[in-house]
Amino acid sequence: MLRNAAPPLVALFSIRVLAVLLLGVYLVETALGIPGFGEVTLTAIRDRDVAVILAATLITTLLGVLSTLVEDVVTVVLDPRSGSE
Repeated sequence: MLRNAAPPLVALFSIRVLAVLLLGVYLVETALGIPGFGEVTLTAIRDRDVAVILAATLITTLLGVLSTLVEDVVTVVLDPRSGSE
């Protein structure tokens, strides 16, 4: 039963983890005043620094793409039938 339920759970888990991590970075850094990725991005948005905004967007997008790649590999490992499509 777990083998059949695993691929959708992996998909849901990977999307949720990425969203929580990114949101957590912004919230924790803003709330606690810790300098980091979130503060740099928010400062760039306030100052309208297009280059930094594009870099932050690129990094976030690459994390999403890598997360999707890992999700696909794990799905094929858990259910080899899904790799034949």
